[in-house]
Amino acid sequence: MAMTVFAADGTIKLPRSIQKALGLKDGDRIELLKYEDGQVLMIAKNRSITELKGILPRLDLDCSVDELLEIAVKRAVRAGK
Repeated sequence: MAMTVFAADGTIKLPRSIQKALGLKDGDRIELLKYEDGQVLMIAKNRSITELKGILPRLDLDCSVDELLEIAVKRAVRAGK
């Protein structure tokens, strides 16, 4: 676990181990998502969307977008989300 200190001016310094793990460089953006239980998720926004091309297998589905959305909603409901 890494720890840091919150400064009076609202800044925090991320430990180098976290910077390295997230691949952060000077000027990179970080998105913070706050959950109702008080937890915060930090997401490095330092990758281009084009880098994601090809990471998912191509699915040859024989259904419409509406049918695909219906499947996704049903799965989300089953997962309790």
